[in-house]
Amino acid sequence: MLEKMSYEQANTITNNWLDECSKLRRLDSAAIKQKLKEGFEPAQKGFRPISKEKLKYWKPELTVLLLS
Repeated sequence: MLEKMSYEQANTITNNWLDECSKLRRLDSAAIKQKLKEGFEPAQKGFRPISKEKLKYWKPELTVLLLS
């Protein structure tokens, strides 16, 4: 869903989502928002996220959690 969006659009959507999540469970939203910013900046430069195949190889335990 966030693919091919501008930095501002993606940042607004994820920040709104985090705000809604905080209503259900307290989050350290400043730390999370900083991590998201760190992820969005490389994406702006054209860096792509890790593929499912590479994730399965490098972090199989994380793959199980994400895909279950």
